Amino acid sequence: MLPKPIYESLPFIYMAAGVAAIIGLEHLLGRICGFLLILVGIGVYQMRRRYRHRKIGRSPMEKTSRRPKPNGEPISQRKTKIRQDFESGEHSYEQGDYAAALKWYRRAAEQGYALAQVNLGSMYFDGQGTSPDIQEALKWYRLAANQGLASAQFDLGVLCEQHGRTPQDVQEALTWYQKAAGQGYAPAQVNLAALYAEGQGGVAQDFQQALRWYREAADQGYAPACFNLGVIYAEGQGGGERDLIMAYVWFSRAAVLGDEDALSAQKQVGARLTAAQKSQAQQLLQQPISKRPI
Repeated sequence: MLPKPIYESLPFIYMAAGVAAIIGLEHLLGRICGFLLILVGIGVYQMRRRYRHRKIGRSPMEKTSRRPKPNGEPISQRKTKIRQDFESGEHSYEQGDYAAALKWYRRAAEQGYALAQVNLGSMYFDGQGTSPDIQEALKWYRLAANQGLASAQFDLGVLCEQHGRTPQDVQEALTWYQKAAGQGYAPAQVNLAALYAEGQGGVAQDFQQALRWYREAADQGYAPACFNLGVIYAEGQGGGERDLIMAYVWFSRAAVLGDEDALSAQKQVGARLTAAQKSQAQQLLQQPISKRPI
């Protein structure tokens, strides 16, 4: 494998060499070669843009249907009122009355209702029913995250990673992703894996951890995880050799799950496989996902 700085700059080197050939060479053949180098550089750049590790943005607003099921314990009158406030917030939000939604969510959030806290944080972040307020958003996300709500832990990780990008921010994002990923929350597993794959912001690059967490999410049928596994094999990342058969398998899996970029990548990789390799890939695709090799 080439050193990462050279690998990353390779398409620009191709394009620069092509421009230099067109400007500096008088022979028609030399200029044609320069033009072809530019095309190769553009093609590699576009392919790599498609083959970047995909990260997931913030979660959608929490819904009552995602509330944990009752465990048989009697629900107190106070808890019933808190839940009613939250549901009033949901109804107001769906009607587009964000000011009322903010009021009802706050009532429930101030009494410790985690789903209301994460929705309140989302509204402050997006400036719905109020002016955008990042600090207020972080406050409510943290309160929900500290109660163990996986989506809040994930969202807090996203915000920490997006704002500042200091090593401290990324380390905090890593911590929250780990907490949510440990609960089986697939978007957090993907973003955690991507941090390990990128090895940026003070996080040590670790492709074994990246593969582990991508696989955890892929086993749940989560398309972005399948796509990113395809990226690893298509690029031969982590010091390993390229494995176009496994890249084809994972891109195919993501494509079946509705990922349009994966469908394009599947076709590109498939065009480079022999008939025997395609047959091997199809055999792997027939196996249950949990039994497929990483």
